[in-house]
This record gives sequence, structure tokens and C-alpha cells, in this order.
Amino acid sequence: MLTPLLLAWLAAVFPAAASEADPPEVDVPATEPGVAAPGPEEEEKKKKEEEKKEEKPEPVTEKWIGTLAVLGSRKIPLLGTVEFRTDTHVLATATLEGPVWIVDQSTCSVVFKKVAGAKITLDETAPSKMPVSHFTWFHSDKEEWMAGPWASGWNEDDHDGDGHPGITMHVQAPFCGGDIYVGSKASQTARGKPGKGRVVEGSIDIHVEQNILGARGPCLRLMARDTKEWMRGKFAFVKVEDDATCDSIEEDDFPDPMSKGE
Repeated sequence: MLTPLLLAWLAAVFPAAASEADPPEVDVPATEPGVAAPGPEEEEKKKKEEEKKEEKPEPVTEKWIGTLAVLGSRKIPLLGTVEFRTDTHVLATATLEGPVWIVDQSTCSVVFKKVAGAKITLDETAPSKMPVSHFTWFHSDKEEWMAGPWASGWNEDDHDGDGHPGITMHVQAPFCGGDIYVGSKASQTARGKPGKGRVVEGSIDIHVEQNILGARGPCLRLMARDTKEWMRGKFAFVKVEDDATCDSIEEDDFPDPMSKGE
């Protein structure tokens, strides 16, 4: 029996000659009997529709600056539980792809509001050395924006380059001052809407795990403890020039989430 490959080879090398017995070639209509073939206008319309499906809009990239204002409470030695507010100023590169904004967010500065006579600061260059956060904003036709959960924070590596693990927080307090070496990781979710003069503003929920990696000062070495807590706050973002950097933005230019946009 001739194999299919041999038959194919024979057909290619010795093509059969046409004979009167061979059926004539007939043009087969592209449409069913009784159905009119599409005219030039319909063909052109169909072609444009197919091209439109294949077209993808060019991604739009913007620069935003924003403030995350977190409200919470802390147990301070000898003072008990006190309320506090921390403002984190950020610079974001946001790329619009379909219904979502894909965001890469860097920290420009962290401002700890003074609480019960205690003041916390970071080295000036520490915020810029914090890891970049990556997350996505989803927005609907009703202008509702949602993001998260997304992770942020840092581990025990010496991120601020001062020779101590984690990031160093300088504590100035009448009874319990010194330095704390901290590792932190957080999970965040946010919800908001466009505001007056603002890309988006709303509320943010954060679950924070803070690890004490060491301390300088007898009181802080004795009292500092690892913590896990939920915190809530507000945020606001505004659009800035594409060449904006943390160094080019004045602190007063960052929006205040606790006030209404202009």
C-alpha cells in the first residue's frame, strides 16, 4: 500500500493531466443562494469596524503628588495613649490603561505631628530610600475609584544607610528620647472620587506591622515594642508637571486631605 507521503510526492512530481472527464472549474459564490453579496459600502464599513477593534488607545502617563494623612493612637511611656497624625507626601507616576491607573509611588517626606511633647523625625534622605509602592486604581463610570489591597514598607536591611537596621526614627521627648530602628510592612486599601482641583481624594485603611529592630536610649530600649494595628486616614492627589521631582515640589504644594480642594 502506498503511504500518504509517497502519494503526496507522486502527486507533486507527476501531476495528473487534465482530461475531458475532469469536471470544469466553477466559481463558488461567497454567499448562500438567494442572499445578495455585500456591496462596496458594506465591505468598507465592516473593514473599519475590524480595524477599530484592533486599535488600542495609546497609554496616558501623568505625574501626581499626594498626601496620605493617617490618624491613630500610640501608647507613650508615662503619658498613656495619645492621638497622633502622620502625613506622608508622595510622588506618583500614573499610567492609564483602559479603566485602570497603574501607579508607581515614591515617598518624598514623612511629617510626624508633635504629640504630647514628643517629636519624631527621620533623616532627611530616608524617605527617598524607602521602597517604591506599586498598585492599581480602578475607576467606574460613576467616578468611584478603588485601590488595593497593596503592600508597602521595608525589612530589616539598612535602607537609610546609617549603619543601623531598618529605618531610624529619632525621638525627642522629655522622658523617653533616643533612636528607634524600625522595620515596617503595611497592607492598604483606598476608596475615593475626583475632587475639586484634585485627581482623586478619599479615605484609606491601613494594617501596619511595625518591628522594633533595636533602639538607642535606656527608656526606648526598655519600652519599645512590636506593634500590629489598624489605622484610618484620608488622602488627596493633584496633577503636576511631567518633570516634577520630590526636590522640585515645595512642602506647601502637597494637598491637605483634611481640607477641601480648590
